[in-house]
Amino acid sequence: MPFQRLLVTGATGFIGPYLLRELVGRAAVIVGLTSGRVSPRRPARALEGELAGRVHLLSCDLTDKEAVLDLVRSLMPDAVVHAAAQASIPASYRDPDFTFRVNVDGTRHLYDALMRAEIRPRVLFIGSADVYGSVSEDENPIGERAEFRPLSPYAVSKAAADLLSYQVWKNYGLPVIRLRPFNHAGAGQGTGFVIPDFACQVAEIEVGRRAPEIMVGDLSAKRDFTNVRDMARAYALALDACAPGEVYNIGSGVAESVAQVLDLLLGLATTPIRKKVDPSRLRPSDAPLRLCDPGKFRAATGWAPQRTIAQTVEEVLNDWRARLAATTPV
Repeated sequence: MPFQRLLVTGATGFIGPYLLRELVGRAAVIVGLTSGRVSPRRPARALEGELAGRVHLLSCDLTDKEAVLDLVRSLMPDAVVHAAAQASIPASYRDPDFTFRVNVDGTRHLYDALMRAEIRPRVLFIGSADVYGSVSEDENPIGERAEFRPLSPYAVSKAAADLLSYQVWKNYGLPVIRLRPFNHAGAGQGTGFVIPDFACQVAEIEVGRRAPEIMVGDLSAKRDFTNVRDMARAYALALDACAPGEVYNIGSGVAESVAQVLDLLLGLATTPIRKKVDPSRLRPSDAPLRLCDPGKFRAATGWAPQRTIAQTVEEVLNDWRARLAATTPV
């Protein structure tokens, strides 16, 4: 096994269980960290099946500096995947203070704890392609040298944490690998993101919980979507193969418009559905196109996505159908 003790933050978040399944076998001991905060639209999922007996789940608030230090000193990991974040853009507008506490202070506390414990584990920092923000169409596909122009409190917080990750590498030699994943989706994702937002509405319409019209914002924006399983596999490969101090974009290299994604969902719906523009869903500013140049990451790891956008959309819709079925009285 390449690692003895692997710490994974954000273990019960959206991508956490998918990532843990990819990491099983890469360390003698895997500890998954959860904050204990659960959104009603994204309940924390228990670690099931092969994970239940192979991953130790602990709760720790990353915004509590001393608690993080105590955790690190007790575990003394030789590898860390830092995936914990407040990742919803709409939520970041509603509560930017919380977003910055989790995404910036939480990252700072983790790095500080590793250095105070006098260890230098291999660290994988999961950033975001939202740091690129306001890019024009002719600046696509986006490479790692593109400048930061963040458009939301969430994106600003991830830009700050990304820069902090570079700083601790340059100043203190903490071997941090920075990843900037583009959009990813799959079963288990909460609302606040375009595909699950639409899928939740479609599923609710199908069971009669709302009128047969779907509320939409700007449908013209184009994004690079990757299935969460493919993204989790990419993270695991990065931990093994990518170079500390470097940054890597991860995405499919293909852009789909929000309109195309919605049409896929409506094509799977069991009842006719109308589209209706909701002004509250129109963001103050957004980029018309955000397309990944994944060349650097693919050269380092050999990774390529295996699942299509159509498969991803169907997975998300079926997940929301199952959630509603579980809460619908018989």
